Amino acid sequence: PTSTQTGATPQPSSFTISGVPSSVNSNQSFSVLVDLNLTNDPNSTIYLKGAFKKSDGSNYFGLTKVGSNWIRNGTTYSDQFKVTTDSSGHWSANLEVQPDSDDSGFEGSGQYIFKVGRYSESGSGPTWSNETTVTINQVSSSAPSSTPTPIKSGSTPTISIKPAGGVNNTAGK
Repeated sequence: PTSTQTGATPQPSSFTISGVPSSVNSNQSFSVLVDLNLTNDPNSTIYLKGAFKKSDGSNYFGLTKVGSNWIRNGTTYSDQFKVTTDSSGHWSANLEVQPDSDDSGFEGSGQYIFKVGRYSESGSGPTWSNETTVTINQVSSSAPSSTPTPIKSGSTPTISIKPAGGVNNTAGK
Protein backbone atom coordinates (compact mmCIF):
# COMPACT_ATOMS: atom_id res chain seq x y z
CA PRO A 1 0.00 0.00 0.00
CA THR A 2 1.12 3.56 -0.70
CA SER A 3 0.42 6.54 1.51
CA THR A 4 -0.87 9.79 0.13
CA GLN A 5 -0.13 13.20 1.58
CA THR A 6 -2.78 15.83 1.87
CA GLY A 7 -2.01 19.53 1.52
CA ALA A 8 1.00 21.25 0.08
CA THR A 9 4.50 20.01 0.78
CA PRO A 10 6.20 22.56 3.05
CA GLN A 11 8.86 24.57 1.26
CA PRO A 12 12.32 24.72 2.85
CA SER A 13 13.22 27.92 4.66
CA SER A 14 15.16 30.53 2.70
CA PHE A 15 16.70 33.94 3.39
CA THR A 16 17.93 35.72 0.28
CA ILE A 17 18.89 39.20 -0.86
CA SER A 18 18.91 40.66 -4.37
CA GLY A 19 19.28 43.99 -6.13
CA VAL A 20 22.62 44.86 -4.51
CA PRO A 21 24.60 47.32 -6.68
CA SER A 22 28.07 46.27 -7.82
CA SER A 23 29.55 49.59 -6.68
CA VAL A 24 28.61 52.35 -4.19
CA ASN A 25 30.26 55.42 -2.70
CA SER A 26 31.14 55.23 1.01
CA ASN A 27 28.49 57.86 1.79
CA GLN A 28 25.78 56.41 -0.48
CA SER A 29 22.78 54.38 0.65
CA PHE A 30 20.99 51.75 -1.42
CA SER A 31 17.98 49.47 -1.15
CA VAL A 32 18.38 45.71 -1.08
CA LEU A 33 15.44 43.36 -1.57
CA VAL A 34 15.19 40.92 1.34
CA ASP A 35 13.09 37.79 0.91
CA LEU A 36 12.39 35.69 4.01
CA ASN A 37 10.60 32.34 3.79
CA LEU A 38 10.76 30.88 7.28
CA THR A 39 8.23 28.06 7.14
CA ASN A 40 8.82 27.14 10.79
CA ASP A 41 8.45 30.75 11.98
CA PRO A 42 4.98 32.04 11.06
CA ASN A 43 3.95 35.40 12.60
CA SER A 44 7.44 35.82 14.09
CA THR A 45 9.35 38.99 14.91
CA ILE A 46 12.71 39.15 13.14
CA TYR A 47 15.41 41.86 13.27
CA LEU A 48 17.49 42.60 10.15
CA LYS A 49 20.76 44.46 9.57
CA GLY A 50 23.00 45.04 6.57
CA ALA A 51 26.67 44.12 6.98
CA PHE A 52 29.85 44.69 4.97
CA LYS A 53 33.25 43.10 5.59
CA LYS A 54 36.52 42.46 3.80
CA SER A 55 36.56 38.98 2.26
CA ASP A 56 39.47 37.94 4.47
CA GLY A 57 38.25 39.85 7.54
CA SER A 58 35.82 39.33 10.38
CA ASN A 59 35.04 42.95 11.29
CA TYR A 60 31.51 43.68 10.10
CA PHE A 61 30.33 47.26 9.58
CA GLY A 62 27.42 49.09 8.00
CA LEU A 63 24.36 51.22 8.66
CA THR A 64 20.71 50.12 8.40
CA LYS A 65 17.90 52.65 8.21
CA VAL A 66 15.27 52.20 10.91
CA GLY A 67 12.56 54.87 10.69
CA SER A 68 14.48 58.12 10.19
CA ASN A 69 17.63 56.86 12.00
CA TRP A 70 20.73 55.07 10.77
CA ILE A 71 21.60 52.17 13.09
CA ARG A 72 25.20 50.92 13.24
CA ASN A 73 25.96 47.25 12.65
CA GLY A 74 27.29 46.78 16.19
CA THR A 75 24.18 48.21 17.86
CA THR A 76 22.09 45.73 19.86
CA TYR A 77 19.91 43.42 17.75
CA SER A 78 16.61 44.79 19.10
CA ASP A 79 17.42 48.27 17.73
CA GLN A 80 17.85 46.90 14.18
CA PHE A 81 15.12 46.80 11.49
CA LYS A 82 12.10 44.93 12.91
CA VAL A 83 9.81 42.85 10.69
CA THR A 84 7.08 40.28 11.30
CA THR A 85 6.60 37.25 9.07
CA ASP A 86 3.09 36.42 7.86
CA SER A 87 1.08 33.29 8.68
CA SER A 88 3.23 31.34 6.16
CA GLY A 89 6.51 32.62 7.61
CA HIS A 90 7.09 34.98 4.65
CA TRP A 91 8.27 38.60 4.56
CA SER A 92 9.69 40.45 1.57
CA ALA A 93 10.56 44.14 1.16
CA ASN A 94 13.43 46.56 0.64
CA LEU A 95 15.96 47.33 3.36
CA GLU A 96 17.88 50.64 3.15
CA VAL A 97 21.58 50.25 3.98
CA GLN A 98 24.91 52.03 3.49
CA PRO A 99 28.58 51.56 4.35
CA ASP A 100 29.79 53.04 7.65
CA SER A 101 33.06 54.71 6.72
CA ASP A 102 33.65 55.73 10.36
CA ASP A 103 33.85 52.08 11.47
CA SER A 104 37.26 50.42 11.90
CA GLY A 105 36.12 47.58 9.59
CA PHE A 106 36.09 50.00 6.67
CA GLU A 107 39.56 49.97 5.10
CA GLY A 108 39.03 52.48 2.30
CA SER A 109 38.14 51.89 -1.34
CA GLY A 110 37.99 48.27 -2.42
CA GLN A 111 35.89 45.14 -2.63
CA TYR A 112 33.75 44.04 0.31
CA ILE A 113 31.34 41.20 1.02
CA PHE A 114 27.76 42.39 1.69
CA LYS A 115 25.01 40.33 3.31
CA VAL A 116 22.06 40.76 5.65
CA GLY A 117 21.92 39.28 9.13
CA ARG A 118 18.76 38.26 10.92
CA TYR A 119 18.06 37.77 14.61
CA SER A 120 15.11 36.09 16.28
CA GLU A 121 12.92 38.00 18.71
CA SER A 122 14.92 36.47 21.59
CA GLY A 123 18.21 37.60 20.04
CA SER A 124 19.58 34.35 18.64
CA GLY A 125 21.65 34.86 15.52
CA PRO A 126 22.78 36.28 13.34
CA THR A 127 21.73 33.94 10.58
CA TRP A 128 23.16 35.27 7.32
CA SER A 129 21.60 35.68 3.89
CA ASN A 130 23.46 34.87 0.70
CA GLU A 131 26.37 37.24 0.13
CA THR A 132 27.48 39.38 -2.77
CA THR A 133 30.58 41.43 -3.57
CA VAL A 134 30.31 45.22 -3.59
CA THR A 135 33.02 47.72 -4.51
CA ILE A 136 33.00 50.66 -2.08
CA ASN A 137 34.54 53.88 -3.37
CA GLN A 138 35.79 56.01 -0.49
CA VAL A 139 34.49 59.56 -0.64
CA SER A 140 36.25 62.20 1.43
CA SER A 141 34.11 63.30 4.35
CA SER A 142 35.88 66.66 4.30
CA ALA A 143 34.32 67.55 0.94
CA PRO A 144 32.64 70.95 1.00
CA SER A 145 28.99 70.81 1.86
CA SER A 146 26.48 71.99 -0.71
CA THR A 147 24.36 73.43 2.10
CA PRO A 148 25.21 76.91 3.35
CA THR A 149 26.45 77.19 6.93
CA PRO A 150 23.63 78.56 9.08
CA ILE A 151 24.22 81.79 11.00
CA LYS A 152 24.01 81.35 14.76
CA SER A 153 20.84 82.71 16.27
CA GLY A 154 21.29 86.20 17.68
CA SER A 155 24.49 86.97 15.77
CA THR A 156 24.84 89.77 13.27
CA PRO A 157 26.93 89.11 10.18
CA THR A 158 29.69 91.64 9.46
CA ILE A 159 29.60 93.12 5.98
CA SER A 160 32.58 94.90 4.43
CA ILE A 161 31.78 97.77 2.06
CA LYS A 162 34.40 99.30 -0.21
CA PRO A 163 33.43 102.82 -1.35
CA ALA A 164 34.28 103.99 -4.86
CA GLY A 165 37.13 106.12 -3.47
CA GLY A 166 39.07 103.00 -2.41
CA VAL A 167 38.91 103.64 1.36
CA ASN A 168 37.98 100.58 3.43
CA ASN A 169 34.91 100.91 5.61
CA THR A 170 33.57 98.06 7.71
CA ALA A 171 29.88 98.12 8.60
CA GLY A 172 29.11 98.08 12.29
CA LYS A 173 32.42 99.64 13.45
